Amino acid sequence: MYRTILLILYLLILIPSITHLIRYRDVPSSRRLSAGLGVSGVLLAPTVATFLCELLVSVFSIGLFLIIILGGIGMLFKSVFR
Repeated sequence: MYRTILLILYLLILIPSITHLIRYRDVPSSRRLSAGLGVSGVLLAPTVATFLCELLVSVFSIGLFLIIILGGIGMLFKSVFR
């Protein structure tokens, strides 16, 4: 899951950066800005991917716990009121 999130982040960073580099190749300040944002994004992507991976695992665990608890309560009510 980590590698998938990292790949998505790389694509979200590099595609706009490269297209901006190509589109505005005549403007040096724009090229420097898009290259800098691309490099800084690539350097920060593993940290963000780690955070997102941990966040998704936590959200899925809490969701699974709630589904189990609510399903148990629902089955309890079904057995009591039938």
